Amino acid sequence: MLVHPGTAAYLADNTKTFFDRYGDDIFYGLLIFPILGSVATGFFSYFRADKNTQRIRQLHRLLQLIKKARSVQSIEELEKLQDEADVILGTAIQQAERGQLDESGIAIFALAIDQARAALSEQRTVLLLRPEGVQTHRMLPAPPAQQAAPTPPRAANA
Repeated sequence: MLVHPGTAAYLADNTKTFFDRYGDDIFYGLLIFPILGSVATGFFSYFRADKNTQRIRQLHRLLQLIKKARSVQSIEELEKLQDEADVILGTAIQQAERGQLDESGIAIFALAIDQARAALSEQRTVLLLRPEGVQTHRMLPAPPAQQAAPTPPRAANA
């Protein structure tokens, strides 16, 4: 009796479907790939957090620079602080060019740089206008003088 080869293969169970052949691979792939994706996401988040930490450090450097600028006693020290501010500005510009700073990050750096430049300029003016050999210390302005209330005229005793 002649049997069709497809029928013989089916009855001998030699024919495997796509899922019979690759079902186990698909199952284990669906288990492993999400784990690998989570590991990769965690890895990239770690480096992104490191970049955020670097930006925060740069901003703290600027704040410290502003504080130092207000107490500097020589033009040379002021020039060093100006150079440091320029380095921080250059770093911020490079980060912005690479797309590592969003709009709020750029605005924060712009504000901090403006404040640093204002403090440096103010202290430069103070240093240039002070008499030779006199050290200046930043003092709070004196409170306005209180004026005594006018006393009412006395009535004459009659």
